Amino acid sequence: VDGKRWWRGMVEEERRRLEATTTTSHAAEVQESGPSHLFILSHGLSGTSKDLSFLARTLKASGEKFLVHLPAVNERRTGDGLHKGAASIAQEILQL
Repeated sequence: VDGKRWWRGMVEEERRRLEATTTTSHAAEVQESGPSHLFILSHGLSGTSKDLSFLARTLKASGEKFLVHLPAVNERRTGDGLHKGAASIAQEILQL
């Protein structure tokens, strides 16, 4: 298996694990006592929200009162520019 396919397989596996601990249930759990931090993990150029799924899972598993969100709004749209991308993420955050 070449490196790129291996990496994609690893990312997909982490995505499935992350989805197993849904953001909704995590958000509801944190909301009871309030989060200590909000982490917005945004991918880089030509990336996807899956790229940071391992970090998101690690933060959630830390036992701290963290709210972690992986915006997907800019997937396949990273060429739109920084300002449009940031505005899109801000709108997604407001809808949480």
